[in-house]
Amino acid sequence: MGGYNFDDDEDDGIFADPEKLAAGDPAAAADIKQQFEVNAISLGRDQDGFAFVPDAEKSILEAPERVDVSNFICLGGPCRHYTENARLVPEGPAPGAEENIEVGRWCGRVRTWAEQLDLSEAKIYACTSFDPATISNDDAIKAQGQNLRIIREIQEQRNAEGADIGICGRGPCREFVEMLVKPPTGTDRESRRWCVRLGGLGRLYDLSDRPVVACSGWMPVGSGPTLAGVALKNIERIAQCRKEMASRFNQEEDTEDAQ
Repeated sequence: MGGYNFDDDEDDGIFADPEKLAAGDPAAAADIKQQFEVNAISLGRDQDGFAFVPDAEKSILEAPERVDVSNFICLGGPCRHYTENARLVPEGPAPGAEENIEVGRWCGRVRTWAEQLDLSEAKIYACTSFDPATISNDDAIKAQGQNLRIIREIQEQRNAEGADIGICGRGPCREFVEMLVKPPTGTDRESRRWCVRLGGLGRLYDLSDRPVVACSGWMPVGSGPTLAGVALKNIERIAQCRKEMASRFNQEEDTEDAQ
């Protein structure tokens, strides 16, 4: 396969020329270059505000703020995608303590090729992918009700403001995840949206600022005449885009032949 020896430590194989393999995509080139150095996805702030960003310097040496289902919906059941563990800190116990523990929390639903979403410092009030492991106890039933109520409030507020989140939220799509999150700094809750189908390497595919108007991978949850109409419009929109691209390609070929 291409003459590469993957057992040879001195042969970089397919990673020998990341710029060429990335086909002009700078972000893909960066991913290939740091194949063994993909940073964890964690909570942070970028120039545009709150976001999940790579943070190589993150180190949690103490248990995070106490959480319960009122500010961390993942615990309501708990969610099937949620993992929590307590680990011994390599540096050893703090003075006067038998052991020094760090608490890790992750979401396996929102993940890249390299990392699950780090929730260690997050407060998540609602999530469209919340799926409690049990629905037979009162806590899980209460958490489900709370989650649905908050998501409904988000949708009503969005409709009142005339905000459009694209076709992903019309159903919503099975690959669409929306969380109502409060960042470590700041006071306002914020809606964050991702496509888990398109997550890869060190990057989540963020939909918050880029509404998708049509998608061949759209798989809505539910059924009914409204969704049927949206599905038809989606197919028509994709077909229209393909037709326009084919026409543009033919025009470029005609121009080249004329020269």
